[in-house]
Amino acid sequence: MRIYSPWRVREPSSAPGPSKIRSADPSDAEHGAVTAEFAVVLPGVTLVLALCLGAVATGAAQVRLEDAARVAARAAARGDTEASIHTAVSQTDRDAAVSIAREGNTVRVSAERKAPGVIGATTGWTLRAQATASVEGSEGLQDTGEAAHHEE
Repeated sequence: MRIYSPWRVREPSSAPGPSKIRSADPSDAEHGAVTAEFAVVLPGVTLVLALCLGAVATGAAQVRLEDAARVAARAAARGDTEASIHTAVSQTDRDAAVSIAREGNTVRVSAERKAPGVIGATTGWTLRAQATASVEGSEGLQDTGEAAHHEE
């Protein structure tokens, strides 16, 4: 029993006997091409995804670092001990290193840490944040966070 498919075409043959059948579907000629193209593109897609996730992690770490600097500035303005300030900072960002400077009625706190993940490993960036606060009991109590940045 012969089954005839609309996708198959008989090639004319000058030789006696059964003629050759070939497929008219063009996808048969490109069978596996999509898999090969995907295999070539996959490392690039993986790299872009890793960089995007690294950028998100770095941004989140910068926000935590700024919060840690603000917490430390408020605690120092209240007159807390340096040990309790460092404990409060470690609860906000455990990788942050904090330095505290008192200048008259103002407390300035600087915090820094290495950038996390792929970004930190490849660039060596150090994230930094500063916050200032007026010492409690002085005139014009204020609590401001200054612009934070990263360095190579």
